[in-house]
Amino acid sequence: MQFLLLFYHFAFFFYLYFGIRVFIQQSRSALNRSFLLLSLSLVIWALGTGYMITSETLERVIFWRKIAAIGYSFMPVFFLLFFMVKTRFKPLFTHQYLVYLLPIPAIVYLYATFFIPQTYGLGGFKKMSYGWTFFLSTESWLDWFYNIYFSLYFFIGLLLLFKWYFKTTIKLEKRQAGIILISLVPVVLFGSLTDIILPVLKIPSPPIAALFTIFPYTAMWYVIEKYRFMGLTAENIVSDILKNLKEGLLLLDTEGKIQIISDEGISLLECQKENLIEHSFLDFLNDNNKNILFNITQGKANTLIESVELMLQRCEGESLPVLFSASPIFDRWGDLIGYVCSFRDMRPLRKAEAEKNQIYQRLRVLVDTMQQGILFEDSTGKISYVNAYFCGLFGISVESTLIGRNSFDWLTENQEIFKNSGAFLQTTHDHLKKREIVLSEIVYLNDGRIFERDYIPITQDDKKGDCYWIYRDITEKKKAEEKLRASLHEREILILEIHHRVKNNLQLIHSLINFQQNLYNIHGHILNGLKSRIRAISLVHDKLFKSTNMEAIDLSDYLKDLISYLSMLYKKSRVKVQTDIESKNISIPLDQATPLSLIVNEIISIMYKYSFKEEHSGFLNVSCTLANGKNQLIIHTDNTFLAQDAKKDKEYALGMKIINVLVDQLQGNLEYDISKGTTFCVTFPILNTLDKKL
Repeated sequence: MQFLLLFYHFAFFFYLYFGIRVFIQQSRSALNRSFLLLSLSLVIWALGTGYMITSETLERVIFWRKIAAIGYSFMPVFFLLFFMVKTRFKPLFTHQYLVYLLPIPAIVYLYATFFIPQTYGLGGFKKMSYGWTFFLSTESWLDWFYNIYFSLYFFIGLLLLFKWYFKTTIKLEKRQAGIILISLVPVVLFGSLTDIILPVLKIPSPPIAALFTIFPYTAMWYVIEKYRFMGLTAENIVSDILKNLKEGLLLLDTEGKIQIISDEGISLLECQKENLIEHSFLDFLNDNNKNILFNITQGKANTLIESVELMLQRCEGESLPVLFSASPIFDRWGDLIGYVCSFRDMRPLRKAEAEKNQIYQRLRVLVDTMQQGILFEDSTGKISYVNAYFCGLFGISVESTLIGRNSFDWLTENQEIFKNSGAFLQTTHDHLKKREIVLSEIVYLNDGRIFERDYIPITQDDKKGDCYWIYRDITEKKKAEEKLRASLHEREILILEIHHRVKNNLQLIHSLINFQQNLYNIHGHILNGLKSRIRAISLVHDKLFKSTNMEAIDLSDYLKDLISYLSMLYKKSRVKVQTDIESKNISIPLDQATPLSLIVNEIISIMYKYSFKEEHSGFLNVSCTLANGKNQLIIHTDNTFLAQDAKKDKEYALGMKIINVLVDQLQGNLEYDISKGTTFCVTFPILNTLDKKL
């Protein structure tokens, strides 16, 4: 019993101290006043409940319960009023009579409690081991009236708090609302349980809702101390400014003595605060700077001092370069009462300026030594910088003669040096007007030189800024390109001529074999095989001669011509061969074209000899595709391969030997299958012309 009373005494003093402290911080604030009223209602509630529990007689219990009723009956009123003020509930400020309407339910409840005895305490009181407790009656209109009134006011307050939490865009306010909402959870759960639900159910429990209210008030205390919630006084503002300001701030009186100094100022001067307050600011000035501020420290100056570089003497004896400003303070009658001074450490700025100057000097040396003509033009069109190389390009002896001149006017005055000067000036004017980047524009001069120039405009914050012109003499480069182009053209003609001659020579050999074959009436596979091989190689050179690409042939076009020739060479009266070629956009370089052409020639020749007979017709499919990063050549016929006939023929053995040697030359792989028709598959790596050169 005494233990509970101790808790209620703590709650009593906690609410009393908390409410008075917040009120003193800003007594004119409506928010602070409503908080004080809420605190006083909790003080009375905690005091009455504590003594009710520890009373000896029932009469004393009823007396202290009525005293507690004064507190808990007005608590919902001040609770709602507090959150109306905090969340800036507009009707409260536009209709101030609401302040007088809010307490009406509390007044009705208290009137019935004190002046209509038969309506109060119908639930009864019971003494337990921990002290007295009370019960609520479901038949008492007064108990129902309070529960409805309390729940309604509490719900409206929470609703305002939720609306404020979700509506505000200020992080500080959202954080405050969140902390208060979380802290109210134990009051809603446990306070309602012990002081409403259990008393209605006639289940004895200690009335400790007034103690649970400590949780949200502790949270509010934290908010007050951390976020200055309800404590926005001039003293607090100044304190926060002095703590968080990132430069030294001083308040001097008319004699130049320091009255207030920021934490950053103390840190910069490396002194203890007590060694600064009421000490003359002159003591911390370098001897060379004392004359500048003598009038201020003597109270004789009333003008602003802005951004003056001074040297301050630290307490440790070191000198500190600072950027100093001072402003006089006057009272309402115009009399000088002091100065507000600020100073900032200049060392980071000087270091940054030194680094900037160093970078600028490096860039200046770089630009000055560049083998390109550089001209900088400001936003007004005037030349602000040219390097020596630019002057050398245009025969200007003194660079300074260009500085400050309008760049377009200078070009107009010297237009005779440019070929087609009218078009050149118009193009330049368009560049300046459009302010779009132009790169590698060719400019021809009347003396035969060829320049290449870039135009680079700079835009800052959607405003017209500087622009750069860069000129390069590419006369020798153009001559070298023309010479190289002529050399390449000559090389192309020579290569084409070589291919043409090789093709003609092979064709001549082919014709000689035909002549010899017809002369002696020789008809056999041996000479036909030789002719087909010569034709395969000749066709490669023919395609290279006719192609725009002298280093590779189109495989699809080549296969069509080669198969057409072989079909005619091995033509049989009763054999009908349908050919299907599948090869799209595959080019084969010369190093691979010749061996591949012979491979195709040998395979198709073998098929004509050992798959197609007089009494059969057949289907021939040739495809070349890309698979797994390699070329894959597949030649297939639906006719059965006559292996028994092939093995007896030396020409077949020679053909297969040629195929295997050429596949090895391609660094490829050969597979063939005669189980379902006849299929030859040659897989070989992709080789482009760049690989060949490397």
